[in-house]
Order: sequence, then structure tokens, then C-alpha cells
Amino acid sequence: MERRYKAFISYRHLPLDMAVAQKLHRRIERYVVPKELRKDGEKKLGLVFRDRDELPIASDLSANIRQALDASEFLIVICTPETSRSQWVLREIRYFLLHHDRDHVLAVLADGDPKEAFPAELRELRSEDGALVDTVEPLAANIVADSEAKRNRLFGVESLRILAALIGCPFDALYRREQRYRRRRAAVALSAAALIAAAFIGMLLERNAEIRAQLLQSQINESKALAALSEQVYDEGDFTGALELALQALPGTGGDRPYVAEAERALSAALAPYARGQLGYMQSLEQDSRIFSFALSEDGESFVTLDASGRIRAFDPETAALRWSRDGGTLSGVLPSESTGGLLALGPNGVSLYDLMDGTEIWTRSDLASVNFGGLSPSGRRMLYASYGETDPAATETLSVVDAGSGKTLETLELGPGPGRFCAAGALTDGGELAGALLWTPGEATAALCLADLSSGQVQVLDDDLLYSPGSASYRIIFTPEGDLILGCDSMAGASAVRLYAREAGYACRFETPIATEQVAQVDNSEVTLFASLDLLACENGRIAVGSKHLLYELDAESGAILWSCTLPGRLLTARLYSNACLGLALSDGTVTFCTSDGLLSYTQDIYCFNGGYPLVAAALCSSSFLDGVFVLVPESFQQRAAFVRFVDEPAMVSVAARDPQANRTLLFVSPDGTKLACLAYDYAARPLSGQVVDLTAGSAGSRFDLPEAELWADPAAISLTDQGLLIAGDTVFDPATGTFTGAAEAVRPLTPEALPLAFDLPPELSKLLYARDGQLLLAFSATGALRVYDARTGALLHSSAYGSDQLSFAAEGGHYEVRELPEEGLLLIFYDDLDRTEGVSIALDMSLWACVGVYQGAAGYCPALDGMLVCHYLDDVWLCPRRSLSDLMEKAQGILGVQGGI
Repeated sequence: MERRYKAFISYRHLPLDMAVAQKLHRRIERYVVPKELRKDGEKKLGLVFRDRDELPIASDLSANIRQALDASEFLIVICTPETSRSQWVLREIRYFLLHHDRDHVLAVLADGDPKEAFPAELRELRSEDGALVDTVEPLAANIVADSEAKRNRLFGVESLRILAALIGCPFDALYRREQRYRRRRAAVALSAAALIAAAFIGMLLERNAEIRAQLLQSQINESKALAALSEQVYDEGDFTGALELALQALPGTGGDRPYVAEAERALSAALAPYARGQLGYMQSLEQDSRIFSFALSEDGESFVTLDASGRIRAFDPETAALRWSRDGGTLSGVLPSESTGGLLALGPNGVSLYDLMDGTEIWTRSDLASVNFGGLSPSGRRMLYASYGETDPAATETLSVVDAGSGKTLETLELGPGPGRFCAAGALTDGGELAGALLWTPGEATAALCLADLSSGQVQVLDDDLLYSPGSASYRIIFTPEGDLILGCDSMAGASAVRLYAREAGYACRFETPIATEQVAQVDNSEVTLFASLDLLACENGRIAVGSKHLLYELDAESGAILWSCTLPGRLLTARLYSNACLGLALSDGTVTFCTSDGLLSYTQDIYCFNGGYPLVAAALCSSSFLDGVFVLVPESFQQRAAFVRFVDEPAMVSVAARDPQANRTLLFVSPDGTKLACLAYDYAARPLSGQVVDLTAGSAGSRFDLPEAELWADPAAISLTDQGLLIAGDTVFDPATGTFTGAAEAVRPLTPEALPLAFDLPPELSKLLYARDGQLLLAFSATGALRVYDARTGALLHSSAYGSDQLSFAAEGGHYEVRELPEEGLLLIFYDDLDRTEGVSIALDMSLWACVGVYQGAAGYCPALDGMLVCHYLDDVWLCPRRSLSDLMEKAQGILGVQGGI
């Protein structure tokens, strides 16, 4: 049947329902489809059926409704707590579902909670015989608000969700386009106003110089407004919009306008030209059903989802394109297997391996049905499979090792009725020779921890008195690279602990470390008991990471001592412990961050972290390095969507010095002539570890050397490097080539206010005073983040800015400062670093305007001979990067926007 209507709006004839239906009717019929999204060239979506407007007078009302439903492509239901009481609305939904796909049914939540507002017909999947198969949440626009004004604001955004479904495009694409359109419209309005003013003023330019100055000021004000808007939308996560606005505020892209420093600073912030600690969106995808579980490949090149009906879909994270889709039956989950290049799917009908790229079934094992426990060895080459424990006392529990590539069983061990028949947790060594299993007999209050030698068939009971009942205790088991077995437990009974069973001692318990886990949380001003959940147990480099809900611990693997603990801002969703002891984390509040070996969380330093601004229900991290990874975020409010984020592309970088693997921080000291670089490494307690001197012009690095007499190197403010490559610490000279102290240096007296020849209006909480440009400039730094630059000869204030609110503050003691002048470009580069920061920072000042033109995270020094920025990121090597001019930044921004369909 030919579709006459794009949509049929079903609603109760109540004031709120009718108002929303009428407003949505107008929104759909008047909406102009973007050119790139039009099908068959149609500008409009088409007609919408709403009974009050479309229904003719007829004796057979039901016949007219059926005809309209048959002629409609989509059904839109206006939902409130009253909706389920309307038999007419329910009949319309049932009839539409009999003749259309469920994914053509949309909803608008106008009032109430989804559970009470969505009729059962929208929430329940039933078989032909009426049996309940599953519950789903329909694709809905949520405009619930406590006032009409708020509801109208929500409608402006949420109606795009309905429009996107009608067009057949992702909501994010339409939303971002709408935001860009609004910003451009505002920018056009600003430009139009400026042009009108310019046209009017142009007639008077020759007569009045004051009018010319007013026109210039109008353009400057417009550029400043665009620059401020660019920084605002960047903070909201709209990186593309930030680039567009910053370019419009600069000469050459926004018309014949003057240069303003604020626009260059906004552009440099949006591009982050020297920072690797910035995460940005890659892509996002939406599917027509809730994501039940998912898997992300280690290389970040494949993403697979599973919905509640067993449908498997594989996507390309770079483009969000669907690679393949297949019905896998009712599955319990998916597990990636990197060594095979495939995807393991586990379910009650067996275990299957599918090719990640095309979905071809490589092998299937229907005899591995009723999976009780399934897991992969660390490399993914072996699978540990535990059979389902029957109620028959004579039944046996078996552990099997399956080769993930071929599906063949390598080893099988019958555990027998012995200490237990139900495997509640397990782990497998990489070679598949040893397995750890927690065995529980239903009806009993304890479980046994067993170690199984699968090649010999021997089973060793390590502990047979562990408290256990489903839901009251959460256990995890892992093997260390040395073959030790670690057991972690979060127990509602309060017996939460970590135990290590040492291989060298015949798997006797080396230590048991009690840990406190959060059992009560505040929800809506009420105390709620949380379920037992051990969310993280991992071991690398002699350290054990443990996480439960909002709590995180790190233990020494030799003694079991708690090295540190911390509370997270959100519940721990997923974590990955990398080989460098860096712990990647994704939290329920939307934060993606990492934790160092000393417990420092990167989000507290605003570096190497990301927050999507919305709560998450699930997340995933990939790759062997936090900095090179792809991250997947599934929002709690819309579980049909997955967003992919990664660190932004970095500029051309050349590594000039390798990081000391034991270091927590590396500080850089550049010689006066800019040819030599000293890299001093410090541990997490700010103790000096080692040093290295690099000849930047020759491209050669000297050997790493120890830093004797540690107290000399504790204050970075007292350290400098000579043009000959000698280090000066206080009044002592150290030769790195020989590792000896060679004499005394002239003591440098710190500059104090009392020593100044003139009276200056210095900032409060003064941290540092220093001269620049051969004594012509005086720079004053404040602990509150203030920077002031004075003419040292006259006392005039040339520049004043504050960074403490969102950028940095300057340490009163221990801060390392460096100033470089680029006279040919009229720039003054100020570098600052200290041991409490995660990385250095550079502030660029235009000396003709005395305005800030950029704040660059990670930039810790400058090499004038090579015109390169020295970048030293946290937990990373030292790099030399080409210094980027304004034209370089503009060219890069235009290239990015050109790829994305912008300029």
C-alpha cells in the first residue's frame, strides 16, 4: 500500500497530550531536510496524520483509523501516565505493530516516568502465542519538565531525535548540524550587523576618523565574541564548532577583519597543537535495540554488539559503518579472541567463533551448551569452559580447555561431586596447563578454591571455607605472569580481601589483605545497600590493582601491603592495567581517566582524561597503551548508542630522549643558547632518580646518569644547564660526562620585591619574580595563577592575565621557569613546570599587543636552533615538535573542517 503519511500521531485528548501532538505535527511538516540527507530529492518529510486535523466525519471511526494507520510509515505515541488508560491508543499501537516493523514505532515522553508512561505494548516483546520474550525501551524523545518554558527548550533538542528516525540518520549527526546551523546563524547575524554598520559608516569614513575607529572596534568586539563562543563550545565537547568559530574570528576567513589575540588563543586551544592529553569524539553509532553486551578488539579496529534477542552486529569504529549482522540466538555474551582474529559467542546452544571482518562462522560447538563459566587465557589462545552443575548428586562438574582458533578440546578434567559442583569464578594460565576455580554446592554457605593441573588431572584444594551465596559475594581469580594465583573477594558479610597463593611455596597462602568495600550508598537522600561487586583484579610489575564500586586499591604483590587507596567520582565500569603500571579507568559518571602507580588520577590534573558529560552504563578500553587506545562509551539514558573516543592526532614529533621507566615525572632544562637539553627524572615521591643530557643540534643523547647528593636536585628552581652541558644545582657544578662535581658556581640570589629599583603593583601571593629581555622586562607570577609583565625601566604594567581558575597556578617554591624571546615574530614564550604538575605548560605573549595568543599544555621548552617546541608528557618520552605559527594552525583547522564538510 502506498504510504500517504510520513507519521501517525497517537495521543489522548488531554490538554498536555494535545499541545505536544500539535507542536510535533507542525515541527515535522515544516522541517526542511538537509540536502545531504534527502532521499529522492524531497525537501520535506511529508504529511502527518493527527485525528483532530485529518479525520473526516464518518460513522465508522475505526475504519478511518485503520486506513490512516495502513497509510502511515511511522507511528508516534505521545506518552504520559494517562496513556495506558486509553483503549483507543492501545488499539492503534497493536494494529500498527501487526502491519509494520517495531522500529517504525516512536515515542514522546511528555510526562511521568518511562515505566508508568510507556504502555506495555511499547515495552514488551511477545511471541505469536502471547508469551513474554523480552522487555525493551522504545526510541523516545524525553520532554518531561516541571515548567512549560523548560519543556519547550527540551522539545527543541528532543524533537531532533524523532526527526532523525523519520529521516533515517543518526541523532548525533542531526544534532551537531543543528548546533552548527544555530551558531552560524548567530555569526551571520553578527556579521550582517557589522556589514550594515560598515555600509553606513563607510559613507562617513573620509569625514570622521572617530567613526573609522568605531567600525574597527565593532569588528574587534565581534571577533572577541566569536572567540569566547569558540572556547565555550569547546568546553561542551563540540570540537568542530570550536574550530569553525575561531576561524571566523580571524583575518582571512571571517572577512576583512582585524587580528585579535583572543581568536588565536581560541584556535590554539581547539587544536591542542602540543598536547597528547586531549580526547575527542571519533564517531558514534545507533542501533534499533538496546546493547545487551559488546566486545572491542585489542587494536580498536572492530566493535561488536549483542542485543537482547541475540542479534550480533560488527562495526568499524573509525566510520561507525556496519560490517555485518547475524542472528546468534539467545546469547549470554561475547568475548573477543585476538589471537584468532575472531569473536567468541557464548550461549545456551553452544559456543561459536565468528570472523570479525565478515561474520563467517569459523566453528561451533553445540556440545558446549549451558555455559556455567567461560573465560579466556590472557592471550586469548585458550578458553576455559565449565559445564553446568546439575542437581543430581552423582553429576560431575568438568573443566575443559578449548583452543580458541580451532574449537578443539585440548584438556578435560572431571572434578566430581567433591568440594562443589558449580563453578562461580575461574582463571586459566596462558599455556592452559593450570586452572583456578571457585566451586560451590547449591544450598551451602561456603565454597572451595581449587587449583587444577589439567595435564595430570590433579586437583588441589587451596581453601574450602570461603563464604559464598549468589549475590552476597563477588569473587575473581587471576594468575600472575609468575604463576601465582590471586583471589579477590567483595563480600556483603564484610569478609572482603585479597589473597595470594605462591607457586614457589606449593600454592600456600603468602598473604591475605583485608580491604574495605563500599556496601552503602546515598541515593536520593536515602541509604541503599549495594550488591557485592569486585569490578577489578589485575597484576602487573609486582603490583595488584583492586577495584570495587567507587573504591580503588593498589597492593604490593610480594607483601600484600596496601600501597595506596582512593575514592573514584563514579562507579568503576571497566579498567585495564597496562604493562607500565598505568591503570586505565572508565567510570559511571562519564569519566575516562587513568591512575598512576602512586595513585594519582589524571582527571584531577585535567590531562589525559575525558568526560562525555553524561552517565554511562558500560564502557570498554582497548590496546596495550592508554595513550594509543580507542574507548567505547554507552550512555545510561540511551543504551542503543555507542560513542568512540580517542586521543587527538599529534603533530610531527621526533623523540629526543627516552623516559626513565622508573620515573613519575621528567623536568626539562634548556641551555641559554638552546642547543643542550637536560632531562631530570623523579619518582612519585619527587625524589631525583637520574639525568640525561641531549645535544639537540647534533641529535645525540648522552648516557643516563645518576644524580648524587639527592638534596641538591630537590628544588627545580635552583637547577640550570650551561651551554657546555654542565648542570648547576644551587652553587654546585656537576659534570654529567664524568659524574663528578667540578667546583662551585656563583650563587644566584632570588629576586625579591625589596631588590626592585622601582615601585611595582605586584600581584598578591607572589610566587616568583624574574627579569627578561636583558633586564628590560619584569615578570611577576602568583600562586593564584596571575601573570603580570612590567616595563622594568618605567614600572608600567604591559600585560596582566589570570590562569588559576582553569589553567594553572605558579608554585611559590620549586617551580622551574624559562623565558624565550622570538624578536622576529614579536613573541615572548614563558615556560613553567614543577614536580606537582602532570606536565609543563607554555604561555605565548604577543609583545606588540601584550596579549596572550596561546596556552600550550605539554610544551616545556624551546630549541631556537631548530625552531622547535620541547614536549614532555606525563609517562611519555621527550619530543621535539615543529613550532606552529598562526598560519600553520589555520591551515590545519581548515583541513580538518574540509574533511568533515565544514569550510
